[in-house]
Amino acid sequence: KTSEKVKESLNLSEAKNDTDTKKTEKNIKKYEADYKKICKIYQHLRNDTVERGNLSTKNMTKYTALIQDELKKYIADYAENGYAKSQLSGKKAVNSDGTEFISEEINKLADKTVERFIDDMSVKIKSKNKSIDDCFIFMEYRLRFACNFLSQKAYWYGFVKGCAVRGAKRLTIKLSDDHKKEHKSVIHTDNFNIDNIPPFSPYCTCSIV
Repeated sequence: KTSEKVKESLNLSEAKNDTDTKKTEKNIKKYEADYKKICKIYQHLRNDTVERGNLSTKNMTKYTALIQDELKKYIADYAENGYAKSQLSGKKAVNSDGTEFISEEINKLADKTVERFIDDMSVKIKSKNKSIDDCFIFMEYRLRFACNFLSQKAYWYGFVKGCAVRGAKRLTIKLSDDHKKEHKSVIHTDNFNIDNIPPFSPYCTCSIV
């Protein structure tokens, strides 16, 4: 079954777990440490756009592709780590590039999310309500949310796939209070999609046990 979320990019305008100042500062530091390459690409885009005075179509295309490619590398790493966690030995897949534990739905969602992010950045810059530099400062949280959400989604996808390999049929999700009403706490490893697994929002604390 194809997830409905693949049809639209992530709506990352809000995140309940990112409203506390101390948590936000901690989340930012972790993002900068864990996603150094994406942060570097974003900084290059910011500097280039400030220098030129606009976000050109050429740069939109160029940097969209750069961020998408890098984000999907992180997604692959997290998926493989999720698989390794599911194995009692803690070992990664033998003779595997990990692709069987990566959801194409998550990759498609990543592509659409980055496209929308860059498009929205362009609109905000053209509106001239903020300086270009301020636009980049303001919009950065959305890229941070996307990295967290998509990487963790890939991790738990790999985990569930790995559990299926070792014969587990049903898994339990430890749901946070924010998600108990809207999500089921049981996953069937032979019939699930990315909407059924955590995270259900950026910085979601739900986990699979």
